[in-house]
Amino acid sequence: MIRYLRLMRTFISNCLTREMEFRGHFFLVFLIDIMWYAVQISVFELVFTYTEVLGGLERQELYVFLSVLFITDALNMMFVSQNFWRFPSLIATGDLDFILLKPVSTTFLALFRYFNVGSVLNFLTSASLLVWSLYHYTGSIGLVNALLFTVLIVCSELLMIAFQLLICTVSIRLVNANGIQQLYYSLDTLAAKPDTIYPQQFRSILLTWFPMALLASVPTFTLLGKISIMSSLSAVIVTALFFSASVLLFRYNLRAYSGASS
Repeated sequence: MIRYLRLMRTFISNCLTREMEFRGHFFLVFLIDIMWYAVQISVFELVFTYTEVLGGLERQELYVFLSVLFITDALNMMFVSQNFWRFPSLIATGDLDFILLKPVSTTFLALFRYFNVGSVLNFLTSASLLVWSLYHYTGSIGLVNALLFTVLIVCSELLMIAFQLLICTVSIRLVNANGIQQLYYSLDTLAAKPDTIYPQQFRSILLTWFPMALLASVPTFTLLGKISIMSSLSAVIVTALFFSASVLLFRYNLRAYSGASS
């Protein structure tokens, strides 16, 4: 574990040094995500001109949801996203060979080699929005809910990685699969809205077999005390099972990779 933390520190240091050579790109990444945040907020502000409650959430509660959505997205952008986009190219060019030869976990190196420094600002902005939202929130937040919320944020990141690993698994089988990452971001739009707006049967799928609702909705509803503690704990179990299955499937399919000469 300490070995991997040292590796992560080295990756971050190298990426920070490289990013400082192109400061314009650093701020461009930040501005692009801020524009996405602004679009999301604008859409829901438009909706609230016609209603006072959306999916059981009032306006200020919806801002808490958006803050959680932005935080989970920023964390994934920082640590995993760049590597996720590069993965199909590693297969097509044969560069995955060099990763497989390294004396470290292939999954770790494939997903965490490149750190997105620009998304640090996005994370700080998202965290500030969450603090602001909770400051203006008129309800009460229990200590147990706050602790579970922290655990569920970690679960959200693990689930995002799990979904990305599944896409990477597909790219291993297809070999030439540049652009397949768009499938993940298309599916991710389901998590960008409170799961309570969906029909009950579809919502059940989003909570279990295809747990996109666990990315932002469940952590938000847990923090605000709108779901039971048992439901929150069930989300943790679903995350553990889904993440474990994705990692095992990814490792199994790596055996099908036969190198650059294939």
